Amino acid sequence: MAATEFSDTVLEREFEATDADGNKSIVKLRIGIPYLETDEIGSLKWRCAYQITGKGSEKIKLAQGMDAIDAMLMSFQLGYFSEKLSEGDKNYLAR
Repeated sequence: MAATEFSDTVLEREFEATDADGNKSIVKLRIGIPYLETDEIGSLKWRCAYQITGKGSEKIKLAQGMDAIDAMLMSFQLGYFSEKLSEGDKNYLAR
């Protein structure tokens, strides 16, 4: 599966975003179904697609993990982390 495709959504979370002018909007993080894929050297890797909609490029990205659960958790963490940084939460790394 390419990073331009998205499997069925298994998890979705909404965030309330506020821009610099105080305008509020809803941003969604979608998590797909984890799947096994062979990488360029022939090893099997678990991957899970995630996408942030309502803000930015809405590009589908892939997280990788040791197993299906790890790939899904990584996609949630990467998506949440990406959203916090795009909000300008500079203190997020210090938490």
